[in-house]
Amino acid sequence: MLIDKITSRQNPLIKKFRDVRQGHERHLLLIEGIRLMEEAISSELHFEVIAYTDQLHKTERGRKLYS
Repeated sequence: MLIDKITSRQNPLIKKFRDVRQGHERHLLLIEGIRLMEEAISSELHFEVIAYTDQLHKTERGRKLYS
């Protein structure tokens, strides 16, 4: 597992997320939120990248997703 801390809005990954959200990357889907992540995992979707904030660990559901 590779973990990098993103500290800039100019990070290429953040730019990629923006492109996906705006529909410029039609073959990719941006999923936001714990509930949608839970559903995606139970559907056995393939993830190219997973990004999260420190807020994820503040809820039981978030901690469960992380583990």
